[in-house]
Amino acid sequence: MAKKNLFFIIAVLLIFTLSACSGDVYNLAYTARGESTNILGLTQTEFFRNNEDLNVVVKLNEHDGVTVGARFIDPKGEQVGNIVETKVSSDVGSVVLGLDYEQLNAGVAEDDIAFWRSGAWKVEILIDGEVVDTLEFDVA
Repeated sequence: MAKKNLFFIIAVLLIFTLSACSGDVYNLAYTARGESTNILGLTQTEFFRNNEDLNVVVKLNEHDGVTVGARFIDPKGEQVGNIVETKVSSDVGSVVLGLDYEQLNAGVAEDDIAFWRSGAWKVEILIDGEVVDTLEFDVA
């Protein structure tokens, strides 16, 4: 009888654990290169050239509408620009956020063109303002 009760308790705990996990909005994220806001036009990578757009793809589980954000942090530990974010409706399952290389140099004279700082970068993924993951990638 004790074994039967033990199995019942384990089964109930497993159900609670799985139901708690399924309630999370955030599924996964990865960095990607490319000139697209569509994930089909991007290539997953952890390595970027210093003149490429820096993108992150965020995949979501079922939700009622959330704000998804990305905070890019350069090798010196400094945040680059503002947090890139967008509010998505419940029918959106994937979001592409990024830093646009061309925007970095908008209105800049050719002699003054800037490049992303080389080294190890981080991007923090935010859901409704809370950090849910941190990814690392390299720029060379």
